[in-house]
Amino acid sequence: MNMQWQPWFAQFFHSVADNGWLWVGMSVMVLLGSSATHWMMRLSRGETAALMLTQLAIGLTMAGTAAFRVFPISLTVFLAHEFFRGLFKPIKDAYLNDRLPSNERATVISFEAISHHVGGGLGLALSGIVALQNGIAFTWILFGLALAFGSLMVYKTSRA
Repeated sequence: MNMQWQPWFAQFFHSVADNGWLWVGMSVMVLLGSSATHWMMRLSRGETAALMLTQLAIGLTMAGTAAFRVFPISLTVFLAHEFFRGLFKPIKDAYLNDRLPSNERATVISFEAISHHVGGGLGLALSGIVALQNGIAFTWILFGLALAFGSLMVYKTSRA
């Protein structure tokens, strides 16, 4: 989504400059999401559930952005996606910090930072291929639902 939002919203915009305003909105929503971490932790009653709910929301809002092809709805759902993206990193960091022994923490967090970029690169390549063949809407719906379903499966197995 992070590389395909410009062509997606170009169908709605009157000018390329509108991308700049959307970038401002995205940045504000990520900031708001990051600042709402304590709210999500209280709501979900723990880091594990908060991670699952956040990933579930990211996946569903990814799919929803493309499913709703009416501009105000698509934009609102996309901005909600950015809010949940802002929530994810602080919750994930807290989860790792609370569960890793101090002598392993730096190694695991460093590996996690690298794997994020490797996974993001592979995901970008794969989603680009799928988008070229089937369009951005199909790709976002497919990948969003896969993320939501995968998050539920990981949560379910972690609770077993």
